[in-house]
Amino acid sequence: MNTAKLHQRAPKPLCVVPQHQHTSHESAYAALRALVTAYPNVRFGMFYTSGVWLVFRVHEQDQQALREQQLLQAVGGCRV
Repeated sequence: MNTAKLHQRAPKPLCVVPQHQHTSHESAYAALRALVTAYPNVRFGMFYTSGVWLVFRVHEQDQQALREQQLLQAVGGCRV
């Protein structure tokens, strides 16, 4: 990756989508590992807040639009 251009890009809006809530670190980590194994192309994470572990999915909002546009171009369509 060209790191010289990396700092020039505008930050991508991110959405954190809750997947699971756990009271123990072990069960949260097991859920996280299961998600990462099942969906290797999706980014997941976890954090501790208010006595619970939250396992979440990171969704880059502009990536969804980019994938849709690429799909439409592949099939010869256009987005209106």
